[in-house]
Order: sequence, then structure tokens, then C-alpha cells
Amino acid sequence: MSDLPVACSFMPAELQERRRSVFSKIRGAVSEVTELKDGFRYQFASDGELITELANLILLEHQCCPSSHFASRWNRATVQSCST
Repeated sequence: MSDLPVACSFMPAELQERRRSVFSKIRGAVSEVTELKDGFRYQFASDGELITELANLILLEHQCCPSSHFASRWNRATVQSCST
């Protein structure tokens, strides 16, 4: 059995601000959202800078919610990221 918390843990104000700024960049780039039975799939245009921002977002979310799961894949045209 895992000892990972189910709910998000408290984050310092500086980390909260970084998270907000990364979210604003990512939100503006979403081209499609698909609701899954246990989460969401987000689709984006393929962009090297966006891939870096997605990686930053996943790292920040893992610090906040270590029980969350993320998967990403990309090709020349699109980037897909799923969170559950």
C-alpha cells in the first residue's frame, strides 16, 4: 500500500505563483480537451517551448499531488498530455 497522500498538499507561496504562471501559458495553448473516465486528455499544437512548459507543469503538479498520474506523447503535429 502506498503512503502517498490522496489530496493536494500545501505548497509555499513561491511555488503557487510558479504554478499559476505555468498554467496560464498551458491553458492558452490547449486545442482540444477530452474527458476520460478517470481524468482528462489535453491536445496542443507541437511546439518545443510548450513541451518544456508541460514538463514544468507535470513536475509542479507532482510536488503538489504525488498520487496524480501523467502521460504525454508528441509527434510533429500534436502533443497530447493526460492526467488522472
